[in-house]
Amino acid sequence: MAGHRRINVASGRPLEKLAHYSRAVRVGDMVLQSGTTAIDRQGNVRGVGDVAAQVDAIMAIARWSMGKAGGRLEDVVRSRIYVTDIAVAVAAARAVAKYFRDVRPAATLVQVNRLARPEQLVEIELDAVDGARDTARRISSGRSIEEEYAYSRAVRVGNRVSLAQRFSAAWAAPAAARSA
Repeated sequence: MAGHRRINVASGRPLEKLAHYSRAVRVGDMVLQSGTTAIDRQGNVRGVGDVAAQVDAIMAIARWSMGKAGGRLEDVVRSRIYVTDIAVAVAAARAVAKYFRDVRPAATLVQVNRLARPEQLVEIELDAVDGARDTARRISSGRSIEEEYAYSRAVRVGNRVSLAQRFSAAWAAPAAARSA
């Protein structure tokens, strides 16, 4: 275990110290981004009412904190996206997809009852493995939704496999089709 280095990254927000967690952690060749919402360093929610703007704010935070741990968004193998209203799922998935078009991590998107503040619409967790952009084997089911939302059913890097959770794609259907 001596070969594994650990780097804990803090953003400076008081909650991290109070709740004893890090914004990102590197262990060996992995960088794990903790659940991140669109809260700036002053404690304000960015992109109130706009899930795509919140995703952009989250991804900027993730790029910074993962970078401080020596990681890159381009090496993400797994994402978990939590939305407070399934009605914003398509917009959230499309906003995340623009960051992962070439990476296609294994992904899960679920609805949760709420986040810490009512203005928060989305929270995202990310797992990255050094070099995954170039070495990962992405496994697809062949469904067009995976291409549209830039994710894979599974991603293999060496002897590690990250899986997307099974879900109903009903949230991705047009509203008219859902109500029919």
